[in-house]
Amino acid sequence: MGIERPCRPPDPHTPHETGLGDTDAAREAPVSFKDDFVRHGAAGPYPLRMRWFVDGMNVIGTRPDGWWKDRHAAMVRLVDKLERWAAENGNDVTVVFEQPPRPPIKSSVIEVTHAPRPRANSGDFEIVRRIGAEADQASVRVVTSDHWLADQARAAGASVHGSAAFRDELERSC
Repeated sequence: MGIERPCRPPDPHTPHETGLGDTDAAREAPVSFKDDFVRHGAAGPYPLRMRWFVDGMNVIGTRPDGWWKDRHAAMVRLVDKLERWAAENGNDVTVVFEQPPRPPIKSSVIEVTHAPRPRANSGDFEIVRRIGAEADQASVRVVTSDHWLADQARAAGASVHGSAAFRDELERSC
């Protein structure tokens, strides 16, 4: 199933774009972030390794903790939490930012990436592009509070989890 680009980008003044918390589009029933899904193969059941795409600034923006005073430090803290979380549960995690972190943030546990061209909502378009490149889109989970990105992810077969609930999980597990 193809993913269509919108006629116009999402409104940057809506709550999901300003980091004021999760919106109904990305909020779902409580979910365990520990993946206990199982697939059945010729040798029997085996754990399903989930592919997570995290809208980095959406997760950072869920708390008014002064992150805007030092955006890079907030990005480093998020990557650190994601590394520990990914190492604990074994999932593939990619955090996507709209612009490249300066200085670059490196990780041997998760992928830290950014949109090809920094501009408003470019991280959302990069996540949609990456969902489309996945062979098994049903095993993809997207963390965002952005209505448009949530709709695009669901249309492609991925599941969506709200940024605030995911950050809560990160903070509990790390």
